[in-house]
Amino acid sequence: MTNAARAADGTPAHDPSRKIVSVSQFVPATPQQVFDVLANPRMHPVIDGSGTVRGELHAPARLSLGAKFGMSMRVRFPYRITNTVVEFEEARQIGWRH
Repeated sequence: MTNAARAADGTPAHDPSRKIVSVSQFVPATPQQVFDVLANPRMHPVIDGSGTVRGELHAPARLSLGAKFGMSMRVRFPYRITNTVVEFEEARQIGWRH
């Protein structure tokens, strides 16, 4: 029997029926430094582990609540995606959706 990775709620960290993936990693940076990277859309290609964020970016220099930003992506075929910041608390929380 193997020990599968588990999320905080005890479910498998990768459960296809929930479509949620959970990963933990230590980052030798302050919370403010991490937030600054996330709030700067020009840094997103650097932190994108999938390699799909590419090309031209249309975005403000720093994200804020309600900000829209778009970028070129590529998964088999090139496409554009536009995101809107839906959660924002300076230095604490940021979230966007498309």
